Amino acid sequence: MRDRMLRRRMRPALRLPDPYDGAWVLDFLAARALPGVERVSGNTWERAALIGGAPGLVRVRLRPGRLEVESPTPLDADTRRRLERLFDTRTDPAAIHGALAGDPRLRRIIIRRPGLRVPGAWDPFETGVRAILGQQISVAAAVTVARRLVDAFGTPVPDLPGGPWRLFPTPGTLAAADLEGVPGLRLRAPVVRALARAVLSGELRLDGAWPLERVESALRSIRGIGPWTASIVALRALGDPDALPAADLGLRRALGRGRRLASAREVERRAERWRPWRAYATLWLWAEG
Repeated sequence: MRDRMLRRRMRPALRLPDPYDGAWVLDFLAARALPGVERVSGNTWERAALIGGAPGLVRVRLRPGRLEVESPTPLDADTRRRLERLFDTRTDPAAIHGALAGDPRLRRIIIRRPGLRVPGAWDPFETGVRAILGQQISVAAAVTVARRLVDAFGTPVPDLPGGPWRLFPTPGTLAAADLEGVPGLRLRAPVVRALARAVLSGELRLDGAWPLERVESALRSIRGIGPWTASIVALRALGDPDALPAADLGLRRALGRGRRLASAREVERRAERWRPWRAYATLWLWAEG
């Protein structure tokens, strides 16, 4: 098993849409990278994960016009799909620019930063947990709490190069875990457990088997998960190009006037003209904030 995990193989490259601001995508991922699980260094992203059913390290290097993928096994459909979502490689920039350029604010941003994409996430369940942990706190603070969760309940993978590495806790682990003992997690522990139990029971499917509307509805049915959290999961982990976290502080600030924040309802009204690309409009406004 050790030989399998250490054996590295270069895989066919993934093409990138043009334009593509890879440096910004990597900066976005770096700010949210979970120590011990994901890492961004220079032009390289890497992660410990189950690859082909066994622990392994997947590494992606950003090259002009393409992504070079390195993994311990052949690049199967699941891994390719995760990477395409993570790096948003299947986008049609011209269609998005054309649809959003009717909004003067967005048109100015697009002209300055045409290559911005919507960075996704490797694992939808992990994204749901981290969105819960990130409610009403900063990105950095949410990473800190998530790191404590991984330190307490993640699975160590000692044989991977460049470690120490851990796998993010599974739904089965978190459904039965004493989460209240993790510093900073006490108030969110019941919600995380409820999410894990919903996934385990099949009350919530995050594997792409359900339509987006059904997934978001099931997420919102969990006590403690509201529209913002469900929208973040849809935006980053489910590949919904029209996801809109209308209550997001950054969006409300970007669309407010002076020191007055826009209300969530005002954000929703303004965003009607952005359909079906509201997720991209959100990222452009976040980037300018």
